[in-house]
Amino acid sequence: MFLINHMWDFIITISVILMMIGRFYHISGWNYRIPMGRGDFLKTYIMTFIGILFSVFLTYLLKVSTYDSSDLFYAIIVCVIGAICVSQFFLCGMRRIADLKWCSPLFYPVVFISGLILSKYIPDLMSLMMLVQLLLYFTPGKSE
Repeated sequence: MFLINHMWDFIITISVILMMIGRFYHISGWNYRIPMGRGDFLKTYIMTFIGILFSVFLTYLLKVSTYDSSDLFYAIIVCVIGAICVSQFFLCGMRRIADLKWCSPLFYPVVFISGLILSKYIPDLMSLMMLVQLLLYFTPGKSE
C-alpha cells in the first residue's frame, strides 16, 4: 500500500498540483497571485492550521496502516482533507508574500518544505518558522 506509506508526500504533491492548476486556469480561490491582507491572512492561517491538525488527528485516530486493506478508503479521505488544507496553507503564505512584494510567491512553499525536512536535524528550526509566520502577519502590506 504505497499510498498509505507515503500519505503526506502525496498530500504535499497534490497541494502543489492544485496550486499550479489554479494559477494556470485563473481559479480565484486557488490563484496565488491575488494579494491577501493581514486580517484575511490570520483567519485563513488559523483555519488551515486547524485543518492540518485535524488531518493528523484522523490519521492516528483511524490507525491507517498498511496491513489492513479497508483503511484505503480512510486514507483517501484523509488525503483529500489534508491536500485542501495544506494547499490553502501554502496559498495563504504565498498570497501574503504577493501583497508584501518581498520576493516571488513560489519561494514560500519551497522554503517551508525544506524547513520541515531540515527540522529533523536542526532542533529549534520549527520555532523560527513560526516566528516568520508572525512576521508575515505583523508586517504591513503595500495597500495598508
